[in-house]
Amino acid sequence: MIDNNKLVHEIFDEFSKIERVRILSDSDKKKLNIPIAIVAWEIETEIDLGGTCCEFTFHISFKSSFPLDFPKIYLSPLSYEKAKYLPHIDSNRFVCTFDPEICSTNISEPLGIVIECLKRAKKIIQQGILNTNQNEYDEEFIAYWEDKYDSAEKKPIIILSLIDKNTDNSPLKLICLDKNPYLYEYILHLDDDTARPFKNFLTEN
Repeated sequence: MIDNNKLVHEIFDEFSKIERVRILSDSDKKKLNIPIAIVAWEIETEIDLGGTCCEFTFHISFKSSFPLDFPKIYLSPLSYEKAKYLPHIDSNRFVCTFDPEICSTNISEPLGIVIECLKRAKKIIQQGILNTNQNEYDEEFIAYWEDKYDSAEKKPIIILSLIDKNTDNSPLKLICLDKNPYLYEYILHLDDDTARPFKNFLTEN
């Protein structure tokens, strides 16, 4: 049986030779909503953003099942402000590095697991800020649509779409209804012949 705490502390000594890292105290973890029983580190590192290096801080936590499971990597609250709404980063500041459904760890290389997860996290932020992975927004559309940002209360949003087809990729228009006799809060349209009579109706009423 693997002694998880001992293993994590052993690789901490090796990892500290290549990155600025510290072990989070119980009070630190409490502030960050990380379970006290979980070993967690804070990593301060730099990411190359097209010739300019920018500092980011990550928090990495190790479940008792490590190295069978990937460690979880989060952005610090301040670093999250630099990178929120990018692909693979959710509203809890979690950076999705490797999907455990399709990827597995090499348990004989626990240090390598941490290095690769951090490398992947840095690449996600680099690509997102430099806009080189915009196609991944489409791949994660459902996750982004359902996600709750900035602790706003989640409630159903009722939208009426007047769009049949948008074959020429025309810009979409959105009408916000403050007061209306219907259930709709927003009207999505293309400002075309279909939408204009409806807009006139709204104006008159």
